[in-house]
Amino acid sequence: MSSKSIPSDMTMVRKCVSRMYGVLTCDSKLKSFFDNTVPHFINKVEEGDESHELEWTNLYESFECLMESKLEDIALEMGFSNHSDFFSALRSSLATASEEKATLTKEQRMMDMLVASYDYEKFVLLMKIKARNRLQKLREVEREREESKHAGDDQDDEEEEKDGVGEGKEDDVNEMFLDDDDEDD
Repeated sequence: MSSKSIPSDMTMVRKCVSRMYGVLTCDSKLKSFFDNTVPHFINKVEEGDESHELEWTNLYESFECLMESKLEDIALEMGFSNHSDFFSALRSSLATASEEKATLTKEQRMMDMLVASYDYEKFVLLMKIKARNRLQKLREVEREREESKHAGDDQDDEEEEKDGVGEGKEDDVNEMFLDDDDEDD
Protein backbone atom coordinates (compact mmCIF):
# COMPACT_ATOMS: atom_id res chain seq x y z
CA MET A 1 0.00 0.00 0.00
CA SER A 2 1.07 3.56 -0.57
CA SER A 3 1.75 6.18 2.08
CA LYS A 4 -1.62 7.81 1.46
CA SER A 5 -3.97 7.20 4.41
CA ILE A 6 -6.56 4.50 3.91
CA PRO A 7 -10.17 5.43 4.75
CA SER A 8 -11.96 3.81 7.71
CA ASP A 9 -13.97 0.65 7.07
CA MET A 10 -17.39 2.14 6.37
CA THR A 11 -15.98 5.22 4.68
CA MET A 12 -14.00 3.01 2.33
CA VAL A 13 -16.98 0.75 1.60
CA ARG A 14 -19.30 3.68 0.90
CA LYS A 15 -16.72 5.50 -1.20
CA CYS A 16 -16.09 2.34 -3.20
CA VAL A 17 -19.82 1.76 -3.69
CA SER A 18 -20.27 5.30 -4.92
CA ARG A 19 -17.29 5.11 -7.27
CA MET A 20 -18.19 1.66 -8.65
CA TYR A 21 -21.78 2.74 -9.20
CA GLY A 22 -20.44 5.62 -11.26
CA VAL A 23 -18.22 3.28 -13.25
CA LEU A 24 -20.98 0.73 -13.86
CA THR A 25 -23.52 3.33 -14.92
CA CYS A 26 -21.53 6.12 -16.56
CA ASP A 27 -18.17 4.83 -17.76
CA SER A 28 -17.88 5.27 -21.53
CA LYS A 29 -15.49 2.33 -22.01
CA LEU A 30 -17.79 -0.04 -20.13
CA LYS A 31 -20.86 1.25 -21.99
CA SER A 32 -19.03 0.81 -25.28
CA PHE A 33 -18.00 -2.71 -24.29
CA PHE A 34 -21.62 -3.64 -23.51
CA ASP A 35 -22.92 -1.98 -26.69
CA ASN A 36 -20.44 -3.96 -28.79
CA THR A 37 -20.83 -7.23 -26.88
CA VAL A 38 -24.60 -7.57 -26.53
CA PRO A 39 -25.11 -8.45 -30.24
CA HIS A 40 -23.04 -11.60 -29.69
CA PHE A 41 -25.73 -12.83 -27.27
CA ILE A 42 -28.92 -11.75 -29.03
CA ASN A 43 -29.41 -14.78 -31.31
CA LYS A 44 -29.05 -17.27 -28.46
CA VAL A 45 -31.48 -15.27 -26.32
CA GLU A 46 -33.95 -14.90 -29.17
CA GLU A 47 -33.84 -18.64 -29.87
CA GLY A 48 -33.97 -19.57 -26.17
CA ASP A 49 -30.75 -21.53 -26.69
CA GLU A 50 -28.89 -22.10 -23.42
CA SER A 51 -25.65 -23.30 -25.02
CA HIS A 52 -22.59 -21.07 -24.89
CA GLU A 53 -20.60 -19.81 -27.83
CA LEU A 54 -16.84 -20.23 -27.74
CA GLU A 55 -16.36 -16.51 -28.44
CA TRP A 56 -18.10 -15.68 -25.14
CA THR A 57 -14.99 -16.81 -23.27
CA ASN A 58 -12.92 -14.21 -25.12
CA LEU A 59 -15.57 -11.56 -24.48
CA TYR A 60 -15.54 -12.47 -20.79
CA GLU A 61 -11.76 -12.17 -20.66
CA SER A 62 -12.02 -8.70 -22.21
CA PHE A 63 -14.65 -7.75 -19.65
CA GLU A 64 -12.49 -9.07 -16.83
CA CYS A 65 -9.53 -6.99 -18.03
CA LEU A 66 -11.72 -3.90 -18.30
CA MET A 67 -13.10 -4.39 -14.78
CA GLU A 68 -9.60 -4.97 -13.40
CA SER A 69 -8.49 -1.73 -15.00
CA LYS A 70 -11.43 0.13 -13.43
CA LEU A 71 -10.76 -1.45 -10.02
CA GLU A 72 -7.09 -0.55 -10.34
CA ASP A 73 -8.05 3.09 -10.94
CA ILE A 74 -10.33 3.12 -7.90
CA ALA A 75 -7.70 1.37 -5.77
CA LEU A 76 -5.10 4.00 -6.67
CA GLU A 77 -7.60 6.79 -5.96
CA MET A 78 -8.21 5.31 -2.52
CA GLY A 79 -4.52 4.91 -1.65
CA PHE A 80 -3.87 1.27 -2.53
CA SER A 81 -1.02 0.12 -4.72
CA ASN A 82 -3.14 -2.41 -6.65
CA HIS A 83 -6.68 -3.72 -6.99
CA SER A 84 -5.90 -7.01 -5.18
CA ASP A 85 -4.94 -5.18 -1.97
CA PHE A 86 -7.96 -2.95 -2.39
CA PHE A 87 -10.30 -5.91 -2.95
CA SER A 88 -8.94 -7.66 0.18
CA ALA A 89 -9.34 -4.52 2.27
CA LEU A 90 -12.85 -4.02 0.94
CA ARG A 91 -13.85 -7.57 1.88
CA SER A 92 -12.34 -7.08 5.32
CA SER A 93 -14.20 -3.77 5.72
CA LEU A 94 -17.47 -5.41 4.76
CA ALA A 95 -16.88 -8.22 7.26
CA THR A 96 -16.03 -5.73 10.02
CA ALA A 97 -19.06 -3.60 9.24
CA SER A 98 -21.24 -6.71 9.20
CA GLU A 99 -19.94 -7.73 12.64
CA GLU A 100 -20.76 -4.24 13.89
CA LYS A 101 -24.31 -4.74 12.60
CA ALA A 102 -24.04 -1.88 10.14
CA THR A 103 -26.70 -1.76 7.45
CA LEU A 104 -24.96 -2.99 4.33
CA THR A 105 -27.63 -3.98 1.86
CA LYS A 106 -26.53 -1.51 -0.82
CA GLU A 107 -22.84 -2.03 -0.08
CA GLN A 108 -23.18 -5.81 -0.03
CA ARG A 109 -24.99 -5.79 -3.37
CA MET A 110 -22.18 -3.72 -4.86
CA MET A 111 -19.61 -6.14 -3.47
CA ASP A 112 -21.61 -9.01 -4.93
CA MET A 113 -21.52 -7.22 -8.28
CA LEU A 114 -17.75 -6.83 -8.03
CA VAL A 115 -17.34 -10.50 -7.20
CA ALA A 116 -19.73 -11.39 -10.01
CA SER A 117 -17.53 -9.53 -12.46
CA TYR A 118 -15.00 -12.30 -11.90
CA ASP A 119 -17.52 -15.10 -12.55
CA TYR A 120 -18.03 -16.29 -16.13
CA GLU A 121 -21.55 -17.62 -15.52
CA LYS A 122 -22.69 -14.34 -13.97
CA PHE A 123 -21.13 -12.44 -16.87
CA VAL A 124 -23.13 -14.56 -19.33
CA LEU A 125 -26.29 -13.99 -17.30
CA LEU A 126 -25.66 -10.23 -17.29
CA MET A 127 -25.10 -10.20 -21.05
CA LYS A 128 -28.25 -12.24 -21.66
CA ILE A 129 -30.24 -9.78 -19.56
CA LYS A 130 -28.77 -6.92 -21.57
CA ALA A 131 -29.57 -8.80 -24.80
CA ARG A 132 -33.19 -9.32 -23.71
CA ASN A 133 -33.45 -5.62 -22.88
CA ARG A 134 -32.02 -4.70 -26.29
CA LEU A 135 -34.45 -7.06 -28.04
CA GLN A 136 -37.34 -5.52 -26.13
CA LYS A 137 -36.24 -2.02 -27.15
CA LEU A 138 -35.84 -3.12 -30.78
CA ARG A 139 -39.35 -4.60 -30.75
CA GLU A 140 -40.75 -1.40 -29.23
CA VAL A 141 -39.07 0.68 -31.93
CA GLU A 142 -40.41 -1.67 -34.61
CA ARG A 143 -43.92 -1.50 -33.12
CA GLU A 144 -43.73 2.32 -33.03
CA ARG A 145 -42.59 2.35 -36.64
CA GLU A 146 -45.49 0.10 -37.64
CA GLU A 147 -47.94 2.30 -35.73
CA SER A 148 -46.44 5.37 -37.35
CA LYS A 149 -46.65 3.74 -40.76
CA HIS A 150 -50.31 2.87 -40.24
CA ALA A 151 -51.02 6.37 -38.94
CA GLY A 152 -49.28 7.75 -42.03
CA ASP A 153 -51.34 5.45 -44.29
CA ASP A 154 -54.56 6.61 -42.64
CA GLN A 155 -53.51 10.24 -43.03
CA ASP A 156 -52.63 9.64 -46.70
CA ASP A 157 -56.04 8.11 -47.31
CA GLU A 158 -57.77 11.10 -45.68
CA GLU A 159 -55.75 13.57 -47.77
CA GLU A 160 -56.45 11.66 -50.97
CA GLU A 161 -60.15 11.69 -50.18
CA LYS A 162 -60.03 15.47 -49.52
CA ASP A 163 -58.10 16.67 -52.55
CA GLY A 164 -57.08 13.59 -54.45
CA VAL A 165 -53.42 14.04 -53.55
CA GLY A 166 -51.35 12.06 -51.05
CA GLU A 167 -47.94 13.21 -52.09
CA GLY A 168 -45.17 13.82 -49.61
CA LYS A 169 -46.38 11.65 -46.74
CA GLU A 170 -45.13 8.40 -48.25
CA ASP A 171 -41.69 9.89 -48.79
CA ASP A 172 -41.57 11.07 -45.16
CA VAL A 173 -42.53 7.59 -43.91
CA ASN A 174 -40.02 5.89 -46.21
CA GLU A 175 -37.29 8.25 -45.07
CA MET A 176 -38.11 7.43 -41.45
CA PHE A 177 -37.85 3.68 -42.12
CA LEU A 178 -34.65 4.01 -44.08
CA ASP A 179 -32.98 5.78 -41.14
CA ASP A 180 -31.01 2.86 -39.67
CA ASP A 181 -29.39 4.74 -36.79
CA ASP A 182 -28.94 2.62 -33.66
CA GLU A 183 -32.05 3.62 -31.71
CA ASP A 184 -31.70 1.09 -28.88
CA ASP A 185 -29.41 3.24 -26.70
